[in-house]
Amino acid sequence: MLGYPNNLGIGAGSGNRHIQNSLYSVYAQDNWRIRRNVTLDLGLRWEVNTPRAAADGNAVNYQLFGGQLITPTVNNSGLGSALYHQYNGITNFQPRIGIAWQPEFLKDTVVRAAFGVSNFTESNGVNNLLTQNPPFETAHNVTFDPTTPLPASTLDQGFVGFPTGCTLALAEALDPTCFKGVNIHAFDVNLRPAVHYQWNFSLQRQFGNATTVQVGYVGQENQHLMNITMLQQGILNADGTVSSSPYLNPALVGTFTCPGGVPPCTQTPGLLGQARYTTSNGVSNYNAMQALVQERLTKGLQAQVNYTWSKCMSNTPGFYGQYGDNVATEAQTIAGWAFPQDPYHQMGDYGRCPQNIEHLFNGYVVYELPFGRGKQFGNGMNSVVNAVAGGWRLSSGFIFHTGFAQTIFAAGDPSGTHGFSTRADCVPGVPARVPMTFDPVTKGVHFLNPAAVTTPAAGTFGNCEVGAFDGPGYKSADLGIAKDFRITETQGVEFRMDVTNLTNTPIFNFGQEYSGQHTAGASNYGEIFTSQGSRQIQLVLKYHF
Repeated sequence: MLGYPNNLGIGAGSGNRHIQNSLYSVYAQDNWRIRRNVTLDLGLRWEVNTPRAAADGNAVNYQLFGGQLITPTVNNSGLGSALYHQYNGITNFQPRIGIAWQPEFLKDTVVRAAFGVSNFTESNGVNNLLTQNPPFETAHNVTFDPTTPLPASTLDQGFVGFPTGCTLALAEALDPTCFKGVNIHAFDVNLRPAVHYQWNFSLQRQFGNATTVQVGYVGQENQHLMNITMLQQGILNADGTVSSSPYLNPALVGTFTCPGGVPPCTQTPGLLGQARYTTSNGVSNYNAMQALVQERLTKGLQAQVNYTWSKCMSNTPGFYGQYGDNVATEAQTIAGWAFPQDPYHQMGDYGRCPQNIEHLFNGYVVYELPFGRGKQFGNGMNSVVNAVAGGWRLSSGFIFHTGFAQTIFAAGDPSGTHGFSTRADCVPGVPARVPMTFDPVTKGVHFLNPAAVTTPAAGTFGNCEVGAFDGPGYKSADLGIAKDFRITETQGVEFRMDVTNLTNTPIFNFGQEYSGQHTAGASNYGEIFTSQGSRQIQLVLKYHF
């Protein structure tokens, strides 16, 4: 009501950032037929990714303890122009092996197995590069807590009070001119590419001349995934008190004090708005059973159905987190969470991946109706009857899957650590869902049960696991009807009608984490407001010549 902002932010748009690095690799592969029914594939790749460096020399990193600046000429200690080390470890060597065996005692059966290692250097957002730091960038972000002095201007007066005139010398001295209210971005000096271990095993058997059945297991383990944390977040102790961050230095990130050694504790803010830290300590894994039945074209019928039972677990959603593609346009899942609940215990965020789907069933079928000339029935029918009854083709594709994993957050920061992604508490024994009914007040549809979650007590983190809940499932089947009209041997007309989402089944969205749907205690918690994929019919007439 007074017109004072709670948060002020200014981004310094400086145009393009010129980042460069190189990738060098060599690869060798050989196929070895050990026996007439056993084939072995062997491969070895060596790959090195050089660190990304600022071509214009305008990058700044920070020492994790102490906060001293790192530049190409200051406190560099062999880091080079990228300001972090190049990884030259064992996982630059990436072996691959595959084997196929056709048992003599099982006719028409093939057993396959494979294992491989690969790596990947995940990029990060342009606003989290080392080129974003003072003195080259001064992107400000200041939050005015109830206990801090009021800002220097009201909303109608615009932004005032942000410092200017930062130089490299002032930045090295950690002068407030460079850092007051500024967001900085530090990289782990031992940042490294992610490494992926993949393996699979399958059994395939053919029945008759056209039908194959395959059952297999697929696994993947990922290590050193990119992650981002907030260095100014305090340490939550077992007694509910909060200790100051050990990172950078108190002048930058602030301190916590607990009068009498008991909570609640208060923070004395440092100079910075935010202190973001990019590291490669994330892990994830995926395990799945896959089954497939395939019917190759025979008697006009071609079909395939697939079933996957899987589970994906991770302690980070990747660098982009909730700021990924799913935020701008609501979908069936959020992209994850931006920062760990407790950066001092990364595995506390180990839970189901945002893209986890437990059951997936999909497939397609194409059937040429057996009526008309050259078909099983009506081979001798006249041209008029054939033009009406012959040449029809039906096709359908379908996808059914259970809901994506959903993470539920708490409102505010009950831990008192100035964290960014505190989760809710889960209430034992309370069902996660409620019947889907319309809410005339919010104009939404009830889905998750508000009684199943609550705000954590002061001085605690939430105990709900990451991905503890399931979102709405997905059901869609399409239908195609087509007919060919032959004019001459080389000319013809195709008529086709395509229907997507034949049954017009709603595909509910549940992917907007900022609206309250994923926040315990919000008036619209767990409600669905939009859907996608309504039935569409398309008519096509195509002339072939």
